[in-house]
This record gives sequence, C-alpha cells and structure tokens, in this order.
Amino acid sequence: MTRLFSGYIPPSSALTPEPLKLSWVSIVIFTIVHGLALLAPWFFSWSALGIMILLHWFLGSIGICLGYHRLLSHRSFQVPKWLEYAIALVGATALHPTFRS
Repeated sequence: MTRLFSGYIPPSSALTPEPLKLSWVSIVIFTIVHGLALLAPWFFSWSALGIMILLHWFLGSIGICLGYHRLLSHRSFQVPKWLEYAIALVGATALHPTFRS
C-alpha cells in the first residue's frame, strides 16, 4: 500500500491549509440562547420543566431518532407520505446542529 502512494506529491496548495472561518450567525445565536439560559433561575416553574422534558422527548426521540435516522436515513419502515412529512417537520423543529452552512 505504501508503494502505491509513495510517488504521489500533493500540489503546493494542499501543503498550506485554509484558515478556519467563524460562522458569526451561529456564534450570535448560541450566545443569545446561553444568555437567556442565565435567566432561568428567576423564571423557573415546574410546569415549564415538565413541558421542556416532554418536548425534548418528542423532538429528539420522534423527530431525530425515529424520523431522521430510522425513516429517512435507513428507510427501515414505511408510512403514508403525509406522516413522513409530519415526522420530518418534527425533526426539523429540533434544530439539530449536524448540518453545516
């Protein structure tokens, strides 16, 4: 295997890596979300905590795991088109940060 690639010389542009670029939109969004999270002790309620746990389960388990992973990635089961769109919408609502712009 080494002999196969031993004669390969990368172009000079491959030797100098590109500088990393910051996504200012992501930085601003995450700063706002974490800044608002600092207000949580003054606005805590048990009902809001219950709703947050329910939404975390619904968006994460149903939207990401069931919808994106099992249904859209693997096609491990079939549902009517309207339900597929609804589950994909739930997954999109979770705002999972795996995509890059």
